[in-house]
Amino acid sequence: MRCKPGDLAVIIDAFNRTNIGRIVKVIALHDRKGTLTMAGSPDVWLVHCAQPLTWTVGDKRYRRKSGPAPDAQLQPIRGDALDNGLGAEELTSRATGPYQRAEAEAC
Repeated sequence: MRCKPGDLAVIIDAFNRTNIGRIVKVIALHDRKGTLTMAGSPDVWLVHCAQPLTWTVGDKRYRRKSGPAPDAQLQPIRGDALDNGLGAEELTSRATGPYQRAEAEAC
């Protein structure tokens, strides 16, 4: 797993593209209970975001500030990222991806 409880992380991949680039706090491993579950994904974290995130379950959409996020879709933000030669531009590029960058450039 890349993340650990207490980490700040960037969502780098998501079913709901609007979540990409959001900064979240990793709380704990998700208990896989409740309305928002990700049964098929290993290593799922409970995360919290200052802005509501979007989840889709069946044909319903949920907007909440806390919920599950697979470890594989998160990039932790730690001092070691900068120590490994990743600058702010590369971290932003990883967080936004080409979809978000093109959308931002169009504005």
